[in-house]
Amino acid sequence: METVVDAMEASARAGGAVAVRHFRRGVDVTLKADRSPVSVADREGEQAVVTALAAAFPDHGVLGEESGAQGPTARRFIVDPIDGTRNFVRGIPFWAVLVALEEGGVGRLRAPGRGEPDAAGLRRLPLLRLAGVTPGWRPGAWRSRSG
Repeated sequence: METVVDAMEASARAGGAVAVRHFRRGVDVTLKADRSPVSVADREGEQAVVTALAAAFPDHGVLGEESGAQGPTARRFIVDPIDGTRNFVRGIPFWAVLVALEEGGVGRLRAPGRGEPDAAGLRRLPLLRLAGVTPGWRPGAWRSRSG
């Protein structure tokens, strides 16, 4: 049986693969109600992440940046399919696929736009640092005060 961390990693890879297919290819962008950008890569990437997670853990819910809350809330995954959409649509390789688990304290971060596989582009982070991602979040905001 697949572990939660394995499922999170696989889902981040699936979402990243979708996003990379759109990266630097001139995706159309629309603005959400909060004036933040969203592209087809965001929507398709989130769907790939959610599909992979649901296949592995159908009893968990999901809170997606693009699709909102689905399923149970006691144990759910938090998904930002492209954190850094503004960079993504400009072809700047500083964006990431974020997947966190609301219960259990393990998150996965993958930055496929930087072309960095596992060692540098995939990090294990405490949930506390991922769960607070908002449209105004900036790189470095999740770092602890101690370092």
